[in-house]
Amino acid sequence: MFHLWSQDSDFVSKTVDLAVRELIAIATPAQETEVQLNHAKEATKSAVLINLESRMIVSEDIGRQILTYGERKPVDHFLKGVDAITLNNITNIGQKIISSPLTMASYGDMIDAPSYESVSSKFH
Repeated sequence: MFHLWSQDSDFVSKTVDLAVRELIAIATPAQETEVQLNHAKEATKSAVLINLESRMIVSEDIGRQILTYGERKPVDHFLKGVDAITLNNITNIGQKIISSPLTMASYGDMIDAPSYESVSSKFH
């Protein structure tokens, strides 16, 4: 999800272009490297562990897990899941995202927002 706030009318368009380029790169085999993937995995695991230092977040996490899984799973379960992600997984998900019909939502002053058609055409 992107939150865009700017006075520059070109900002939204540039941000959409950046997001499109990144999605296409992720969906293209051999564009991403093991080093990038490992960095992303470590950053994700760090974020999970840091978030679990907050009692409020732990409480929300327990509630979500019980609603989702019917039980609370140990943190190691999720960390192992992150470790199991492969470049092929990422590429497959990226390909699925860019081959699906675009879903686009905008909020606020729409004068500078790109049209659905202009954004959708960037994926073809």
